[in-house]
Amino acid sequence: MLLIKRKLRIETERLSLRPPIHADFRAWAALRVDSIDYLTPWEPAWADDHLTRKAFTNRVYWAQRSVSGGTAMPLFLVRRRDDMLIGAITLDNIRRGPAQSG
Repeated sequence: MLLIKRKLRIETERLSLRPPIHADFRAWAALRVDSIDYLTPWEPAWADDHLTRKAFTNRVYWAQRSVSGGTAMPLFLVRRRDDMLIGAITLDNIRRGPAQSG
């Protein structure tokens, strides 16, 4: 059986939604630092190594496995006019079957 790996990318007039890649590390870390006050009430406490390259690399690998396995869709929101990372969203806990959910 031939397995075709589909790339997940959603394009709108102003945004591209795509999984994270290793080259996003600096933009991601800067965005997280700039947004810490907003994010704190909504997220679990960050680990001490949350903003490290190694932690981000693990995040990228998790994203790749999740997309391939169909269990989650972690997406970065990238503004098309200047290719700037402006946010992220994850649809997680995707379940298949008669009552599909995510």
